[in-house]
Amino acid sequence: MGSFETLWTSSAETPAGTFIEGTYSPNSSLPHIWFNQDVFSFNNNNSTKTTFDGGAYAGFIGARETDNNIDAIFGGIFIDPSGNTGILAGEFSGFADGSSLDMNGGLYPVQMGTTNINPAVLYDTLQTSVFSMSVPRLIDDAVLISVSSGTNLIMNLSGQSEWGISQMLLGGTYADIVNDAWAISLSGSLADGHEFNADLTGSRWSDNKLDASASGYWVDAGSDSPATGIYIGETAGTFNPADHTWQAVASGVIVEANRFIQMASTESGRNKLQQLNIPAVEIGRTNLSGSLIAGQEGSFDFVSVSMNDVIFFAPSTGQKPGIWATSSVTGQYDFSHGFINAGNITGTDNMISISNGKELSADFQFTGWNNNAWKAAVKNGTGNLDGGSYNGPVNFSGVAAGTHGGSGSGSLSGTGAGIVQ
Repeated sequence: MGSFETLWTSSAETPAGTFIEGTYSPNSSLPHIWFNQDVFSFNNNNSTKTTFDGGAYAGFIGARETDNNIDAIFGGIFIDPSGNTGILAGEFSGFADGSSLDMNGGLYPVQMGTTNINPAVLYDTLQTSVFSMSVPRLIDDAVLISVSSGTNLIMNLSGQSEWGISQMLLGGTYADIVNDAWAISLSGSLADGHEFNADLTGSRWSDNKLDASASGYWVDAGSDSPATGIYIGETAGTFNPADHTWQAVASGVIVEANRFIQMASTESGRNKLQQLNIPAVEIGRTNLSGSLIAGQEGSFDFVSVSMNDVIFFAPSTGQKPGIWATSSVTGQYDFSHGFINAGNITGTDNMISISNGKELSADFQFTGWNNNAWKAAVKNGTGNLDGGSYNGPVNFSGVAAGTHGGSGSGSLSGTGAGIVQ
């Protein structure tokens, strides 16, 4: 992959012209899908993993080939010569002839921060994690799409874990597809306390090609600083009517909730998010709260939860939202009488109904309460959103996580994020 233009001054509107030439070997387990999860810059003049002007990048590329035509998506992490860092994105198209490929397209950087890391060692300071993705579901209560293989590779820069890139490799079988409006939900976990959920919403399943937008959310309550965030991506793949198999590559980005809200609060930040296809325009906000009480008069335990300033975001003003986030989940609890404790707070009978006191409500279900950390699922969100530029129905889900004061009684705090279906 190479370019005769500088990458660092390009934009989504005017990307730096880039070409890809080389060879490839079809993967027998994922026919018609071409991917490389170890793409990096290389300077022949000094044999370093940099660009010729002293920057550097590394990332993933995923492509679909049908009838010798290829379209591809690149996602990477960069450090430019001035110490700016962020996500390098681009799209390509071209053709394959035998084992050779030739594609043209463009790349552009989206700055997410700055770093003191020398670009020459970017490749060695990247952090990656890999975990399985699974869980098929029924579509329209009739059509089944199964996932027999699914992996998610996430990459971020050391010291900047609040943003990163993701590539999911997916494959399976399907019973039938009635139209282009297909959908599937996926979930995976890297370790205890970590969850990653993604919905693929199809726009095409025809002529042996499938396309879908991807949106989701994640939670990590296994670290010293529990966090939540959003995921946005796009999916390209193929299917074979002869044996009812399908395969796809989903390329996307992840952003932690606090970081996302901070970026969406400024015009500059919104512009960056929109270059990554992340809905960034606030179209409404609300507060959701509820409580759980167990015991008897004069001797009872309780936990109260408030999701404050839950902001709903859309691509533009007045549109239906696609994601939501809050930087303020707060609450109080008292487990001193033994009716509620760390062992049963995660039980389904201890689900908390939260609402804004009008037409919007959801179920808040603790799914973890360990040491000084907690996490929860936000499920069955439904109702009408009002008071902003969008006034209408929403169905939403997501996660929340944070810290608490320990056993007995105390307070809790954290963040939350999710999607709107």
